[in-house]
Amino acid sequence: EKLAEIYYAYNTVHKYLEEPFTSYMPEALFNIARFVMIESSQLGAKGVSQFAILYTLAKQARKLGANKLAKQLFDKIQTLRVPHKFQEQVEIAAISSRARPYSDPEELLPMCYRCSTYNSLAAVSNDCFKCGQRFVYSFVSFELLPLVEFQLEEGITDEEAVRLIETPPSKVTDETWKENVSENQQMLQLTDDSEEEKDPFMSKIMKHEDSNTFSPIVVGKKTLLSLDGSSVLICKWSPP
Repeated sequence: EKLAEIYYAYNTVHKYLEEPFTSYMPEALFNIARFVMIESSQLGAKGVSQFAILYTLAKQARKLGANKLAKQLFDKIQTLRVPHKFQEQVEIAAISSRARPYSDPEELLPMCYRCSTYNSLAAVSNDCFKCGQRFVYSFVSFELLPLVEFQLEEGITDEEAVRLIETPPSKVTDETWKENVSENQQMLQLTDDSEEEKDPFMSKIMKHEDSNTFSPIVVGKKTLLSLDGSSVLICKWSPP
């Protein structure tokens, strides 16, 4: 499956370098090349050119203002065997990259949707370096999808979890009246639920522990009932 994903994305990179025109925008090529760079570094794929991946990514990084990443990539490219027809272009680009500010724009940095941490563009891992959450990509634009993985508490079946998620949220709140008496005034104050009661799932996300070892969020029945069914993606794996 991983090899299929790599070859699917690499096909776009290969066509970009070999064909005179492309229908992809720089942002899309940037995301695709970066995805292939990360995945191919972890799993060797026969016929996948590291030069093609890094050069495509470096060119798009320059266009998008990610000068820090571009310089790092051109330095790495110069350690590879560069095809003759690209040698002059690589040398010129490598020299010009040194004259640009050594920084990457924040909007290009991959953000973890679990801990809201920005990760490095040069990272060779698909996991957040802070909480270990694995990034999930769209295979249309190869942008990061705003997804956070969670698992069920022990004793909750898949069927029961689906039923709880699909149950419309209750409109009844646990609002209570709180009396506040002082020397000069007497007030009744309407108090609402705590933030944890309003959004139990978000509360669990905020309480994550800083760890490089990923541990998924575990939810119970109360949290499942609070979820909006339209915002939950359920992965159903076929039995081994």
